[in-house]
Amino acid sequence: MEPPSPFPKTGTPGTPAGGPLTALSDLGRALSESHTPAELGEAVIRFVTERLGYRQAVLCMRRQEDDALEPVAIQRRGDPPAAKASLPDITFAPRQIVAGPLKATTGNGDGWLFHLFPEAQHGLSTPLVMQGQVMGALGVVCADATPFGAQEAAFWGAMSALIAAAAANLQRTQAQRRERRIADTLNQISAALVSSLELDHTLSLILSSLEQLLDFDSAAIYLLTPSNRLRMVAARGMPQVEVTMASSKEVDRFRLDETVLSSRKPLAVTDVRQDPRWTPLKGTEYIRSWLGVPLLARGNPIGLVTIDRSTIRPFTPRQIALAEAFARHAAIAIENARLFTRVTAQQEQLRKLSIKVVEAQEEERRRISRELHDEMGQALTAIKLNLQMLLVSLPEGDDFLREQVEEVIRLTNDSIQEVRRLAMDLRPSILDDLGLVPTLQWYKTQFEKRSDCRLNLSIAPQLPRLLPNAETALYRVVQEALTNVSRHANARRVEISLSADEKGVYCTIEDDGQGFSPEAENASGVGLTSMQERIEALGGAFNLVSAPGKGTTITIFIPAPSAFRAEEGETP
Repeated sequence: MEPPSPFPKTGTPGTPAGGPLTALSDLGRALSESHTPAELGEAVIRFVTERLGYRQAVLCMRRQEDDALEPVAIQRRGDPPAAKASLPDITFAPRQIVAGPLKATTGNGDGWLFHLFPEAQHGLSTPLVMQGQVMGALGVVCADATPFGAQEAAFWGAMSALIAAAAANLQRTQAQRRERRIADTLNQISAALVSSLELDHTLSLILSSLEQLLDFDSAAIYLLTPSNRLRMVAARGMPQVEVTMASSKEVDRFRLDETVLSSRKPLAVTDVRQDPRWTPLKGTEYIRSWLGVPLLARGNPIGLVTIDRSTIRPFTPRQIALAEAFARHAAIAIENARLFTRVTAQQEQLRKLSIKVVEAQEEERRRISRELHDEMGQALTAIKLNLQMLLVSLPEGDDFLREQVEEVIRLTNDSIQEVRRLAMDLRPSILDDLGLVPTLQWYKTQFEKRSDCRLNLSIAPQLPRLLPNAETALYRVVQEALTNVSRHANARRVEISLSADEKGVYCTIEDDGQGFSPEAENASGVGLTSMQERIEALGGAFNLVSAPGKGTTITIFIPAPSAFRAEEGETP
């Protein structure tokens, strides 16, 4: 049975065993050892049931995010002593808690206490007030509603004040911890967002990070297009996300979203069904509470983040401020990612343009080489033959004229050789006909004829034919590098190695010459820029290491997609 009255005589159930001062001291000690709302609730319920003798009791505490009161500990009839009972999913508004210091009520289905104990006939409840703010409420079930005496009322007032103070201290401590945690989370999120420059990954990261800060059922990111239309670009938690994204393409703006963008301020709607500005997209009919936060870059809107709840759960000022702070980080990350995407696209356009320019140059070299070889070479050969015929037909004894013709024949022959050399330097036909490896072997021979420097050529066995652009780029880099060696390096030895694996083609050019400083102003005169641009246009990597007196080493890598012919398979 419950105590016969909520206000029994001292020493009977309902008043503290051992005296009120001892009991309050014990309660204070237990409360000071509580670090969570659940622990504080258990300490209070244990005190009320074990020291005051009530068998059914509940403690509610204020939630900081929305000021609603929710049960944190409860003891029902039939629960084992000190057992952790399951908490009911119910909240109360502070106005539902009586304002007086103590209230004895008779159960008639009304009142917050009887929502938790519907079978009870009588109850006793007291608000927990600290500096005018309701921190919670304590309620017990009792046998009748006999009024308190002064001594009992004073004890319950002191006990309520003690619990209220403990609840306020706990909430203050929790608020400080939560602020630190939120600050740490925002810093971590900001660092993660800044480190991501790929737009799709950034958008996904924004939504996953948002889950760490706010409670929602779904969320989405909308961005303004170049035509000033609003498009959903990412979403989380939406049951029909593809349908909703397609639906967002059918309208230019939404009235709620337009309000957010034009005001550049967050907008929270407690119940969208009561707001005439709400224009639901297909698949979003489930939304009840809605929050829109603008994404601002340099003060101008670039889109917005929407946060949805499927039940009416208002967004608190604190949650709105938190979402706004988060949106500032998100907007910077999105703008950086979009700028990176544009720069990457421009770089890709430049790369393709560079390839086309090189192809045009090589085609022009090929044409001029062919004209030199076919037309100029043939014309000079014809001149040489005619001169030889003239030499045969000269009369005997005209030695001076014969010497002059023979000299012209020698000059013509030298010109033929020079034209052939120019034609091969412009575009060796062997490169198109046989490929890079035979061309390098031929060029090795020509180089050693013109230079005192020894050239060692190391080529991996069974190196496949490469794509024309890759073969041309490697040949031109080798040609330019060897030209620099013969003109500037004073080298005695040059090593060239060429190899390949499944990742791509590798080439190294190393000489033992006098070297130079790549940072020097006259370094551009040795063709470094053109060599680097040729390789990077193919998505490759070009690296040069040199220093005065230490020779020069050039390393080149061309990735497989730009290097290998399709018929060669995936790996060389």
